Amino acid sequence: MRDLVNLGNNQDVWITLMLYLGGFTFDPEDPANKMCIPNTIAVIRFVHNISRRYLGEVDTLKAAFEGLIATNDVLGPLKHLQKFMCEIDAHPNEFGHGEEIHRNRFYHIISLYPYLVEHHAELSVKNGAGRIDLCIRPQDSEQNIIMEWKVLQITYLKIPLHQEGTDGRIRKAKTLSRMDIDEVLEIKFETYDKYHPGGKSINDWVNGRAPLRNTESPKEQLSRYITDGCYKTDACKAYLIVIVGSRKIVVWEMDAGTRELQKPRLAEWVFNHG
Repeated sequence: MRDLVNLGNNQDVWITLMLYLGGFTFDPEDPANKMCIPNTIAVIRFVHNISRRYLGEVDTLKAAFEGLIATNDVLGPLKHLQKFMCEIDAHPNEFGHGEEIHRNRFYHIISLYPYLVEHHAELSVKNGAGRIDLCIRPQDSEQNIIMEWKVLQITYLKIPLHQEGTDGRIRKAKTLSRMDIDEVLEIKFETYDKYHPGGKSINDWVNGRAPLRNTESPKEQLSRYITDGCYKTDACKAYLIVIVGSRKIVVWEMDAGTRELQKPRLAEWVFNHG
């Protein structure tokens, strides 16, 4: 019993426990070297427990997707992604994840409910210039939801260091976690960032007020994808999703008619920071 209480990171003890409880069994093809999950019931238990730990209660997550179906608003499911991100990205090196990692996390969350949401990643646009990161279509809906994803790594953001901690990225993350939407939008890029306008704010960058080497702003890029993606404006919703420092998710919806960005929102799980 003492071994179970002090299980910690002891992999051998954990595997033995899973074998005893029926979560694992010996692989019939290579029992000397491998184990496997024995049946569908065990798979469902693993999924439910992992989901509850990192994504929130299963019923709450399902309700978020049912809300997506009812409103075509992605904010609810993105709140669960934000919880997952904050739980998983705990080591300093994990603050370096790029766009593909974060988008694929959301893609896999959607895959938990394939009967609720149809989804496709990396769709080519009409003129071949770029790819739409993610397109989803809620159940029984004729409206496509296109999502353009951007990731701003914490190393390249000017954020005050929190007094606790030793690694600069962790200390920045602690400060960032406590910021509201207005504070997040005014975060500036470090001058050594090669891909964003140094000294300018996130809000300026998104809206094209701080151009960098004649590149498209995120707003301009999303607007072009609505046109080049061959979507009818009355059957399309478009979102810009910006991951900030692996702690915040800022969501802009673009009006498909006027091509103006609406007021940004935070997709934020309610944590108790203490």
